[in-house]
Amino acid sequence: MPSKKHDIKNSEEKVQTSAMRHPALYVLSIIILVVVVVAFVAGPILGRSAGGAQGELVFGTYKGKDIEYAAGTYFARAYENQLQQVQQQVNEEGGDLGIQQIYTAFRNAYDSTIFRYGILDKAQKANVLVSATEVTRTLASSPRFQDEDGNFSAQLLQEALSQQPNLKEEVRKDLIFDQAQQDILMDSQLTENEIEFISQMGRERRIFDIVSYSFSEYPDSQAAVFLEENPELFRSVELSSITVGSQADAEEILERLNSSDGVFEEIAQANSSDVYAAEGGSRGVVWYYDIRRDFEDEDAADILFDLEEGQISEIFKLRNDRFAVYRADGPVREAEAGDQNALEQVKGYVLSLERGQVSDYFRTEAEAFIERSAEIGWASAVAEAGVEPVTTSPVAINYGDIPLYPTLQSASSGILTGASSRESLFTEIFSLEQNELSSAIELRDKIVVMRFVEPVTADSQQDSFMDLYIPYLAQDYLVAELQREFKDPANLEDNFDRVFQQTFLGNQN
Repeated sequence: MPSKKHDIKNSEEKVQTSAMRHPALYVLSIIILVVVVVAFVAGPILGRSAGGAQGELVFGTYKGKDIEYAAGTYFARAYENQLQQVQQQVNEEGGDLGIQQIYTAFRNAYDSTIFRYGILDKAQKANVLVSATEVTRTLASSPRFQDEDGNFSAQLLQEALSQQPNLKEEVRKDLIFDQAQQDILMDSQLTENEIEFISQMGRERRIFDIVSYSFSEYPDSQAAVFLEENPELFRSVELSSITVGSQADAEEILERLNSSDGVFEEIAQANSSDVYAAEGGSRGVVWYYDIRRDFEDEDAADILFDLEEGQISEIFKLRNDRFAVYRADGPVREAEAGDQNALEQVKGYVLSLERGQVSDYFRTEAEAFIERSAEIGWASAVAEAGVEPVTTSPVAINYGDIPLYPTLQSASSGILTGASSRESLFTEIFSLEQNELSSAIELRDKIVVMRFVEPVTADSQQDSFMDLYIPYLAQDYLVAELQREFKDPANLEDNFDRVFQQTFLGNQN
């Protein structure tokens, strides 16, 4: 990692120039700047201590290193800066500084400190060094240590060092942090070809009509066919159960149930560990396809459904390593094709366990629509099929939902939710000729057919703005990725909320 000097003043001048030319870009750049480069200048001492003689507080650890709030630390300086911002906002709104505002200031400062720890850790691994001469030069140029004539004052520096012995070390870390951060961000800069590629993604947009076949609309007629082919799955019976943790406990329960004084409901309420205990073990109507998943033994459900009304079962071992005894509270009922409740059970079953059945049905419907549209035209096919197309807003090639361009989800009123990572979808729909239809495209919970209506060219001014914003977006993504890395539980032990509550709310739990 080569050494580079971070020139804050020049950066500020460049940002001010951009502000005059591109106001929107300026706002975005400031947001990113706040996240990436935090220039904290004051050195507060916490007014309230929760242990240390000078208010030292440890809010967590980063790779075993304490994240400590104490006078002169970066954490303290960050908090002072955040608190000033919060106080200014409260004053402007005419309110009072409360515990929520203090929490926000502390939390933001804590997060900034974690980011600093992470960058410094990377700098140490890369052997980034700052000389003692550079530390001295930085201190000497600070307005804090200059007299009224603007000359360096050794006396002011010595007074500061006597009050803050770690001042030079903190300045050294500041310089390493700035240097390492700048190097990392420089490494993330995009080439002109990369910027052009990303810009091109949103330059040519398309409007589509979409016909959607939602899996939730699987018809009763198809459910009835599946029921006729698989009637044994949708038998039902009223059951009660008692669930315990061991074979021995189950044997004791079964012995009591088979004795003359064994009352099932009372034993269930007193001993069962399942959710039906409060109802005396009553589970109501149970469907064969559903309860068979509870057992390790594939034949258990068949044995259960062979019980006579009022009969107590043998002991069954469940998949969760518990044991259950059942009672049949009614006769087994066979499902009938006209039973709406049974049809709803069938649809729930096929949607969760036989999803291919649903997909195949709607794919056939979609392909028939495509074929019919080719014969009689889009509008006539839509009317004949009784479907209602949705027309999108202009769609960009926004793979991965980057915030530069409209997402597939927003452009399609939610129909294409979850499709932004489907490279094959973008390839197909942006290869269509005008008025051409796509194939039947399967998404998570539907089949769609898309028709390319017309192209739309992005506004040239907006296009120019995107070219300027893309490099900032790349840095923003990098910072977000670094933050996720630094806050990974493998790196960070986060005790912030507990320590804050103990310190400010007196909560010792």
